[in-house]
Amino acid sequence: MATPQEQQQYDVAIKTSLGSLSQNGDVFNSLIEALESGKANPIQQLAQLTLSLLDKAEQQTGPIENEDVMENVVESIIEKLVELAIDAGAIDQQQVTPDFMADIFAYFMSLWVKAHPDRLDDEDRAMLGQMEQQVRQQGIRQG
Repeated sequence: MATPQEQQQYDVAIKTSLGSLSQNGDVFNSLIEALESGKANPIQQLAQLTLSLLDKAEQQTGPIENEDVMENVVESIIEKLVELAIDAGAIDQQQVTPDFMADIFAYFMSLWVKAHPDRLDDEDRAMLGQMEQQVRQQGIRQG
């Protein structure tokens, strides 16, 4: 159960990240165009945009220290981006499976770790190893 402070941080992070998306629609439009053209790997593109939006949110809220809150924020951002991509016709609803969503999260985590290595603990490093293995098994190449 999140404390009131953690809930507030979650609320602000979601509002800030999705607000920055609406303020900078060019980034999302570029994503949609790349997905529609088939030139972009949707998992990679959605994970990269999620990282960008989370970083913008943390500039406003400060680092999200609670891992459960962070995971909930990331999952909410991913869900919203996927929903918007489906609505825009860039991703087929049938493509969105639990594995697809998990792959986006796993790729996001690999990007986040590279961007924020100072925020990892031993448990995070172990989980990262498992996620990187999952990413490799799915045939997703990191850029």
